[in-house]
Amino acid sequence: MSPTLDRRRAIVSLAGIGAAGLATSRSTLAQATPTSEASSGEGAGIVVTVTGSASAPATHAIGQIVIRNQYAPMPPDDPTAKGTVSAPEVSAEDVQAVVDALIAQGIDQVQILTNIISAGVGGGMFGPGTAVVVFQLDGEQIKTLPDAFEAATSAVAERGLTFDPPGAMLLADTCQDLRGEAFRDAVAQGRDEAELMADALGVGLGELTLARKQSVSFGPAAYGYTSSDACEDLVNLGTAVRSFLPSWDATLPNEFTVFAMVELTFAIA
Repeated sequence: MSPTLDRRRAIVSLAGIGAAGLATSRSTLAQATPTSEASSGEGAGIVVTVTGSASAPATHAIGQIVIRNQYAPMPPDDPTAKGTVSAPEVSAEDVQAVVDALIAQGIDQVQILTNIISAGVGGGMFGPGTAVVVFQLDGEQIKTLPDAFEAATSAVAERGLTFDPPGAMLLADTCQDLRGEAFRDAVAQGRDEAELMADALGVGLGELTLARKQSVSFGPAAYGYTSSDACEDLVNLGTAVRSFLPSWDATLPNEFTVFAMVELTFAIA
C-alpha cells in the first residue's frame, strides 16, 4: 500500500509490467476504516491521497488564560548556604481577580472554571505554581472573545503576574454533519486528481476500488488532545483546565472546520 503523501498529490505504483509497467494492487470495496478490507483481486490502479474540508460558523468558543507568577529569586549572600527562596505561586485572590474581570464582561460564572496548581511536584503540563482560567462563550457572544481576553489579561498584569499567550478553541454543534461534508469533498477532489493522472498517463480512469480513511482533524488549528477523531471527544470546558488550547489568532474567522484525509484507489480502464 502506498505511503501517505501531501495534500492532492497523486501517485502511481510502477512495477511488474516490464521496466515501467503499472503495478497490481488489491482491488477492494470502499471501506470505512483503514483496517477492514473486502474481497480482493488483481488489477492495475491509480492511488491518490487528498484532504477534504468543511466549515461552519462556530456555535461555542472556549477561552483559556494560563497565569504565572514572576520568578526572580535573589542568590544567598553565602554561596555555600542552602537557598531559601521558594517558587512563587499564583494565589486564589489572583485568580478571583481574573474571574471578576470576565464576569464584568457579561460572562456567566457557571461558564468559568479555574484550576490552581501548587508549587510542589505534580504540577501537570502547566507547571507548578501556575493557575488556569477557562471560560465559554456561546452564539453571538463569541464576537466578544477579544474583549474577554483583554479584560482577563489586564487583570493579570495589574496584579504583577505574567500569562501565556491566550488560547482558544472554536466548536460547532454541526460537527458530525461537517465530517460527512469533509469526506464528500475529499472523494470529489480525489476523483479530479485521479482523472488528471490518468490523462497524463494516457489511460482511462476506471471505478473506485478502495477508499481508506487516513485521518480526521479539526480547525482552524488541528486540535489533537485525544487519540479519537470523534466529535464527542473534542475538548470541552471541563477538560480545557487540563489541556493547552491552541494560541488564539484574532485574524481568523470564528469558524469551525473539519479536515478529512483519505486514500482512494481507482482501476485503470
